[in-house]
Amino acid sequence: MHPKTRQGDLTVQLVLACCSSALGAVVIGYNAGVVGGVSAMTGYLEQFFPEVLAQQAAGSSVYCRYNSQKLQLVAASVYLSGIVCALPAGFLVRRLGRIAVMRICGPVFLVSITLMSAAEDVAMLVLGGLAMGAASTTTNIALIIYSTEMAPPHLRARMGFTFQAAVSLGVVIAQGVNAGTQDINPWGWRLSLALNAIPATAFLISAWLLPDTPTSLLARGQPAEARKALQWVRGTEDVEAELAMQTEQAHLAPSRGPQRAPHDTASQALQAQDAELKAARKFHSYTSVAASSPTARNDLTFPKLARPVAPAVYGQQPGRYHMAPLNGLSPDNSGSECLKADAVQPELHTPDWRTILERRNRPQLLLPAACTFFQLWSGFIIMCSYAPQLLVSLGIYAHTAQILAIGQGVINHLSVYPSMLLSDRYGRRVMLLVPSAVMLASQVTLGIILAIAGPTHTWVAWLGVALFYTFSASFNMSWGPVGNLYPAEICTLETRATSQAIAVLGHNLWNFVIGQTFLTMLCGMRWGLFLFFSASMALAILAVYFFFPETKGVPLDETPLLFSCHWYWRRYTPDAPLCSKGCVEVPTSAG
Repeated sequence: MHPKTRQGDLTVQLVLACCSSALGAVVIGYNAGVVGGVSAMTGYLEQFFPEVLAQQAAGSSVYCRYNSQKLQLVAASVYLSGIVCALPAGFLVRRLGRIAVMRICGPVFLVSITLMSAAEDVAMLVLGGLAMGAASTTTNIALIIYSTEMAPPHLRARMGFTFQAAVSLGVVIAQGVNAGTQDINPWGWRLSLALNAIPATAFLISAWLLPDTPTSLLARGQPAEARKALQWVRGTEDVEAELAMQTEQAHLAPSRGPQRAPHDTASQALQAQDAELKAARKFHSYTSVAASSPTARNDLTFPKLARPVAPAVYGQQPGRYHMAPLNGLSPDNSGSECLKADAVQPELHTPDWRTILERRNRPQLLLPAACTFFQLWSGFIIMCSYAPQLLVSLGIYAHTAQILAIGQGVINHLSVYPSMLLSDRYGRRVMLLVPSAVMLASQVTLGIILAIAGPTHTWVAWLGVALFYTFSASFNMSWGPVGNLYPAEICTLETRATSQAIAVLGHNLWNFVIGQTFLTMLCGMRWGLFLFFSASMALAILAVYFFFPETKGVPLDETPLLFSCHWYWRRYTPDAPLCSKGCVEVPTSAG
């Protein structure tokens, strides 16, 4: 077990911090869920897209009832601005802090909601969508990092999944609102869009009441505020051990943001020595040895793993951290060979985007991108946004489709909660592999049935609904929450914001591509669209099995060690010789 000070307890403050900040995710989910329902409302189509109604009146195929590039552009405009804002947002989250970015995004949410709900032409809809996309992208990055850094290791999945739970809750609320406003003609669609201002206002208020994460405060040179924030979220005054480890991590990856000038250089040096000695003792408690079983290479867990190199000591060259024993002492006072004098940390002022491109950070660059790719090309997110249209294409009547879309939203939301518990019990890999197999089977079965029987048979329609629900539940137990949590877990402090920004950039890029083409693809490919998306699930299963190491129970500052012990990623890590075949815990001696 980890030291108790690293474990922490589930406190009211922790739940309050994660749930209150997740109100921003409710706004994001509401916007995603409201789009499909509004796009199917008669009043909305009459004002902005009369050609779609004319196309439906002409008796077009059930697969092609909503095939309009302009209609898709309005929905995809949210992701277009997200593509532009993702990388700058990562910089802002790192420089200004997680909570400050949320405070900026709150008013932007309200402006975008006002523009969309009061729109008189397509240009206002697109402008509102662009503002919503910018705020959603920035909030997405800040929220996931916020909940990950606030939670202790053994609760990280549960707290991290509040983001996905809040997104799915927003979708459910939006679909319920759409069902109630679809018959309010011609302004029901305006009411649907305007009601998103309620969670947006609550999010703005909560952002001004919550503290920033201790990790972010330390990285920006605010140790006193970091101590207060950690004491508040842990519900105890005794946070010295955890604060020391977070301080060490912040020293290894110094922030580029504004820092407060130190008042006592000697005091700071003593604090640095004390933190280093604590970390050195921690390092001595754990040892890496070879594990010869090739079958265990992806299932290794590290419940007590220490840093592979000595803590940082500020060296003689300005602006550079050197890895060396303090005053010539190794952790065991016997000259441990694991303390590498030649291992050097990056330059203090290395730009963050260049750091993630370094060879040693290749896993932190590629795996978050892979998570985003599989999230999007599973087909779920766009199917969720266009759930009513998709259900109509299965042969369901439009009014019934709106009701069934609510059921899908409820299933999405409820499916997140089992994943909160199971991910911390069985691990992230299991929660990605098993549901991915179910998603693959659901999509292939649905595609084959539609190809053979077509959407005109009632039994096909309802079987399609059942498979659609199964697919949705599986996604929200796997790639939905775990796909957001995993990238934040595997990154170091110096790469976390940038890696999350790249992941969100990919999310918006692929969402824009799919959002702009989904209804056209549905019209052209018909049942083949489900087989098309199933191919990405087959690829996802292979990728997770071979390239995703387990992160269950591993503290954030120790997850980089996973790649040193991985059969493939160890070639990119400077300490690969320490863990050439794996890592196994060695019991510590008394004293």
